[in-house]
Amino acid sequence: LRVAIEHSPVVWPWVGYLAMLLTVDDSCRDAKFTAEVTLSLTVVSPPHLGSEGGPGHEQVGTATVKIKVDVIPTPPRNKRILW
Repeated sequence: LRVAIEHSPVVWPWVGYLAMLLTVDDSCRDAKFTAEVTLSLTVVSPPHLGSEGGPGHEQVGTATVKIKVDVIPTPPRNKRILW
């Protein structure tokens, strides 16, 4: 399982994005298995406006997301669903 992460330069309320792409090698085309990924994200932002904090007083938050994916063999073309 390959995991790629992409994000905008700024992630702030109502602005920005975080994307995760999960892909499987062609060598696993006929394999059936369950893959698990744990993504840990740490966000650092400046101190609140008006607070006495300067450099080194940033706000730090961490979130962890566990993702479990069932990987199945590629179905025949006539049974694939296009979204």
